[in-house]
Amino acid sequence: MNSLMRLTAVIVGIFFTTAGFGQQLPKEPISKWVTSDVIYWHKDLPYYVFISDDSTGSTDMLHSKKQKKYSEPAYFDTYGYNFIRTKWAVDKTTHKTVQPQQEIEWPVFVDGIAPETEPKFISKSAYLVDGVRYFTKDLMMELDADDQHSGVRSTYYSVNDSVYIKYTDAIALNPKDTFKVKYFSVDNVGNYEKVKMFKYNADDYSIKYAIDAFPPVTKLVTKLVRGTFLGPNIPIEFSSKDRGSGVAFINYTIDNGEVKVYDKPFTVNLSEGWHTLKYFSVDRITNKEDEHSVRFYTDNIGPVLFISAAGGYFSRDSIMYVSDSTKIRLSVNDARGVKQVAYKFSDDKAYKVYTAPVVLTKAYKARQDLRYFATDSVDNDSKVHVIKLHRDGTPPIVKFHLDGANFTRRDTTYVTSRTTFIRLNRDTLSGIASDKLYVNDVKVKELAFSDQTTYHVIDTVADNIGNVATLAKVYKCDDEAPVIEFVFSAPAAPDGSFPPGTIMFYSIKDHTGVDTFKITINGKPLTANSFEGPAGMYKAEVVATDYLKHASMKSVVFTIR
Repeated sequence: MNSLMRLTAVIVGIFFTTAGFGQQLPKEPISKWVTSDVIYWHKDLPYYVFISDDSTGSTDMLHSKKQKKYSEPAYFDTYGYNFIRTKWAVDKTTHKTVQPQQEIEWPVFVDGIAPETEPKFISKSAYLVDGVRYFTKDLMMELDADDQHSGVRSTYYSVNDSVYIKYTDAIALNPKDTFKVKYFSVDNVGNYEKVKMFKYNADDYSIKYAIDAFPPVTKLVTKLVRGTFLGPNIPIEFSSKDRGSGVAFINYTIDNGEVKVYDKPFTVNLSEGWHTLKYFSVDRITNKEDEHSVRFYTDNIGPVLFISAAGGYFSRDSIMYVSDSTKIRLSVNDARGVKQVAYKFSDDKAYKVYTAPVVLTKAYKARQDLRYFATDSVDNDSKVHVIKLHRDGTPPIVKFHLDGANFTRRDTTYVTSRTTFIRLNRDTLSGIASDKLYVNDVKVKELAFSDQTTYHVIDTVADNIGNVATLAKVYKCDDEAPVIEFVFSAPAAPDGSFPPGTIMFYSIKDHTGVDTFKITINGKPLTANSFEGPAGMYKAEVVATDYLKHASMKSVVFTIR
């Protein structure tokens, strides 16, 4: 008979129904669930044990005379891992009990824990105010199920006691209606979750929420003199109300300039002439009010200047970092017309007339103060503006550090799985904007070494101006100690001894190379690569260490007749 034996368990399908809130639930079978690693079993599912002398042939069911009442079929008594086992393992070649003695175990995991299902409400935006959660009109309910063991087979839901249907996609909700949603999940062996219910109505609900479809209403509190004029010292003030989620912010712009966020009454220094004030509000779930527009006339002394930049630039700590090609634009707005705009760097002796975008070229020192002002057609000067500039032409510093054992040979650095890879990248000027680390052509956040793996590492770092630096390294992880082998020039006799003249050779192999080694014969050092001795008993011992400090020792005892 073939010595290979096979034990199999046969599933018998059984259906059960769990009632929830007095409503019939869909029927799901209890069953087994087999993965590549584990066989999951329902505790109420019977099993039979079969035996076979090959892995694919016919099977014979095993019978228990003593416990026939409980074995045909049998049931698992314990949740978690159960085992079908033999008394002792037998060597497949010698057919003798393996020493030390050990059992053979065939594990089966009895899954008695049902899934857990939780609802999640989603919409384009949401906000909680005084216990009321406001959503946009696209409100949906998702059911997120999770199971600790065999995994989720199905999720069901019922709206307003309708027939349960299988959950496949988010459920559309209308918070204007009174409704309830019941839901539960079943795992892959048939464990039913206890039915849960989400209920909403005007007086009894678990989460109070509503759709906010109405934008805020904003008013200009400031009264224009005779409905037209605004003095330079009269503050502009807004008020806004929202009957739902509440006002998030008020935006305003003057003369189609920069859009700003209103936080308190303010005054503006505007040029003389007509101006347009535009404003609107947005509530906390992004409902936007239609823009209001008001034209008014004001008179001020100097022109209004604006600065912008095109190309690589970055502002930090009141300093604008630029490259030697960044174009700095100066623009001005004045109702009576602009005569000129003037500017100068710290290295300039006099102001220059602005006619085109300004560039901080290498002709200037890297650190400069840019001063600029404008004069209108009636010679009204604006105040002098100052902005600190710093030309950044230096790429980031890309540096790798290894904490732990490492050894470099030519273009490859050998490490162990305990060696820590640390990046010490930095940029002292505009700062690091992006740091892209690729390992074997795959983008990663961090690098951890694993045994016998080669890593081609490329780190590309860009600063906020656009300067780029790249560092590439090759690492190979080696956790193996040197391999020591003994070889004899003649075969051993049946009693294990060797004939006279037999030479013992030894070899040491290692991926990174052998750093140190020592060989002794009967405790005495051996300097040769082999040993030949007279009749007698010998013990050869080799201790070797590689360049990553992995150590190994091997010995052999032999007799020369």
